[in-house]
Amino acid sequence: MGHRILIVGRAISCTMTEHLEAHGIEVKRLQEIKRERFEEELETFKPDGIIFTQMPFTADERQRQRMILETKVIPILVTGSFTWSDCVIARSPHVYFASIVTPDQALAWFKCACQ
Repeated sequence: MGHRILIVGRAISCTMTEHLEAHGIEVKRLQEIKRERFEEELETFKPDGIIFTQMPFTADERQRQRMILETKVIPILVTGSFTWSDCVIARSPHVYFASIVTPDQALAWFKCACQ
């Protein structure tokens, strides 16, 4: 079985997706963090890791993302040029934070954290 990654965010780089796929990683993309859909994707797709590409826009999305970060025990990379206010979750050993991530950096993170 190959490796899988779920990328969540409104602005998902096609270059990043193509780069990961070129290295044998199956990629699933979600535009929004809708709890039911997200939980369904986790159950059916079974990703080895998750990348959140941006800070959620609404308070509801922030709450859902925080819940996901606190409860899922798979490697998670939170990216974007923002300051994450809920730094408490950074203490979790499976959550990684980065500002702007290139496709090569995403691949390197995935290889280190998820395989």
